[in-house]
Amino acid sequence: MKTELGTQFGIDLPIYAFSHCRDVVAAVSKAGGLGVLGAAWMTPEELAMSIDWIEKEVDGKPFGVDLVFPGTGGDEKSPEEYLKQIPQGHVEFVKKVLDEAGIADMTPADRDAYMAEYATKMAMTNKKSQEQLDVVLEKDVSCVVGALGVTPDWVVKQAHAQGIKVGALVGSGKHAAKQAEAGVDFMVAQGTEAGGSVGSVASMVLWPQVVEAAKGLPVLAAGGVTRGSQILAALALGCQGVWIGSLWLGTAESDLNMEMREKLFQSESTDATLSFSMTGKQCRVLNTDYMKAWARPDAPKPLKWPMQSILGGYPFKRAERSHNMNYWSYSVGQAIGDMHGHTTVKGEFERMLNEYLEALERLNGTTAFETAIEALGAPTGRSMKRSEYTKFDALGLAALLRQGDVSASELMDCAIEIAIQVNPKINALCYEQYDAAKTAAAESELKGVFGAVPFLLKDSALASKQLPTSIGSNLFRDITFKYDATLTERFNSAGFISFARTTVPELCMAPTTEALANNGATRNPWDLSRSSGGSSGGAAAAIAAGMVPIAHGSDGGGSIRIPASCCGVFGLKPSRGRVPMGPSRGEGWGGLAVDGVLSRSVRDTAAALDAVAGFEPGAPYAAPEAPDSYLELLGRDAERPLRIAKWTSAFNGIPIAQECLDAVEYNAELLRRAGHEVVDTPLAKIDYDALTDAHILVLMANAYASVSGMVRDRPESEWRGNLEPAIFDACRRGREIGAADYANAINTFHSVGRRMERSMKGFDLVLTPTLTQLPAKLGQYSMNDDFLSFRKAISKYTTFLTVINASGQPSASVPTYWTQDGLPVGVQLIGHFGREDQILVASAQLEALSPWAARVASL
Repeated sequence: MKTELGTQFGIDLPIYAFSHCRDVVAAVSKAGGLGVLGAAWMTPEELAMSIDWIEKEVDGKPFGVDLVFPGTGGDEKSPEEYLKQIPQGHVEFVKKVLDEAGIADMTPADRDAYMAEYATKMAMTNKKSQEQLDVVLEKDVSCVVGALGVTPDWVVKQAHAQGIKVGALVGSGKHAAKQAEAGVDFMVAQGTEAGGSVGSVASMVLWPQVVEAAKGLPVLAAGGVTRGSQILAALALGCQGVWIGSLWLGTAESDLNMEMREKLFQSESTDATLSFSMTGKQCRVLNTDYMKAWARPDAPKPLKWPMQSILGGYPFKRAERSHNMNYWSYSVGQAIGDMHGHTTVKGEFERMLNEYLEALERLNGTTAFETAIEALGAPTGRSMKRSEYTKFDALGLAALLRQGDVSASELMDCAIEIAIQVNPKINALCYEQYDAAKTAAAESELKGVFGAVPFLLKDSALASKQLPTSIGSNLFRDITFKYDATLTERFNSAGFISFARTTVPELCMAPTTEALANNGATRNPWDLSRSSGGSSGGAAAAIAAGMVPIAHGSDGGGSIRIPASCCGVFGLKPSRGRVPMGPSRGEGWGGLAVDGVLSRSVRDTAAALDAVAGFEPGAPYAAPEAPDSYLELLGRDAERPLRIAKWTSAFNGIPIAQECLDAVEYNAELLRRAGHEVVDTPLAKIDYDALTDAHILVLMANAYASVSGMVRDRPESEWRGNLEPAIFDACRRGREIGAADYANAINTFHSVGRRMERSMKGFDLVLTPTLTQLPAKLGQYSMNDDFLSFRKAISKYTTFLTVINASGQPSASVPTYWTQDGLPVGVQLIGHFGREDQILVASAQLEALSPWAARVASL
């Protein structure tokens, strides 16, 4: 992802970030871009400390500093002179506005002291600017950028003498020509959509004008940029990268106070308005009640810069102390309408990169953008690199195959290369068939919706002629099949090429994946001390680590949704009967278990469901008729605004981690932004103890049924050593279960289904935490316990999941939320029986508002 200017700076990505926060600056440079510290109002001492801190954090990576120089913003005066120019009537007006709002006042002495302090920051003198520049010149800074007016000659000369590049913000072609004459090295063409002091020309008009006027100097595009597709547009218009500011205010690294951050998340692009009332210059700011007050008939005319800025320090401090963000404001651009909420700098980089590549895909190889394609490293008829492979979901890879940009062999080589490097760290695979998969890829013809995309089958009882299985148990080691299950056939017809099985706990009966038969724990790629979840733990870990974008899973008590939540991927449990289980199985675990997939994107799951769903002759269950295409539904809005129930308490008062509750609230707000109604409702009236007992009983009966053919005529001493203690205990107890107890357990499940449907009357979906706690630590659920204790403990972790296996309804874990420590936290969307369509449409809307597909764990 190189451009000429990026090569000069030594950066990988053409993303330049302005921020007043040193943490954001460092995070941007570490992510492959170039962070620029907004330091105009810092003292030289503060600036030196910030630069020293950034230098240590970025470890040699480039970064810059943004300053304002004398003569570019107003007459040079002392702080005291500026204060004297602020009329008392202006001070009394802002005091009256805040008094009317009931905001606690400062004492006059505190007010005067704060305004004096603020005036010292705002006042620009030659002495102060030279002292700031001296700090920059002594440090390992790559560029200095002038924020207002034509860059002074003395700044350019001193910076160039130290090998530091000089940049300048411009708002018109005429301004760009003057900056070129001043000797700057690059320009930032800032459209009127940007935050802070801006001109009146829109970005799409301004960018090519400045490129033309810059006389060959590199130009960066600024003004409302938040998306990867905009980066592509900027490059196409002749720019060499993008300059982004407002977007970083919503990241975890930002030091903006949380109350203002939440206010920004709730704002639309139209809430960032042009005003002279913030600084005295035309400035785009958040249009709060304070800003609106300046349009009142009794409002005085805003002062010139910097007096208006100095005046604003008093009311803003007063509003901040009172936690009333309606009477504060912030220089922010129209990008606020695209803020994704509670993200990280790295996450935003990954999202924009994925969007960029999706935009390229939509162009279908249009040659007009060949230079841009090469600049950002998208595959163009050459051998695909691992770093390129992980940027695409399965449909994205399939599109590359059909366009002839890559071959099936190249995709398989990438998948296997990553697997070989990463699997020793996370232990997600078993029964690797690399040579056979490479041969299959080389000989493959594109078929189905996925063409020839690498894929993984779960180490379950799903029959595959190609891949043996052990179901995570030494007792079933190396079982082979002479036929493919119906689902395996449909996976193959869809264009998947499987190259391994994914690890599971023994007999798939745990929420963590730590089977002794598969070399122990499968680790969470985001935190190797935690579990990837279970029982489809290997599948989720493999996706999160970038081996494949999609993999097979199954779910009999949360086994798709648990690992999806733990590993930050999307996981849909389909309705009972939606996906075939034959020909050798009629049902799984008394109707609890279903097959499906886990994936990096909602659209991949929708396309896979289109490919594999459908009635199978002889099946004991049939889901309601599916739509013609789940995938096509994602391109449309919901048929109407959905009514969504929200559960934030658990059955039996089981405690829920605050992060899991925060995830629910975050997604509730996203769903409201998408136009849906979200309503707090009580839990369904379900006897959770009775359900837990029924679930455990059916698991024990099925555990024994699984092993009975192999052990029926053998003494326990010959086979108990091939099972882990909890599973052996389950088999021993399962052997004693009577027919009546089993039938009663099945009736309990059916009762739950009816109660769930009654509780959802008047609602389309239910929003819950996926799990009650963060991803489990390794060893937290031990197979050394007796099975009853083992499963009782698990029931408190998966309280929202087993209910849906019993009812047969569809539900999905959606990975929009991440903790400050970088752990994914899923939320569950539950639909009516047979209504996967509503879950997928709502999930796709959440994905659009808070994207996750670009996240791949670094291992």
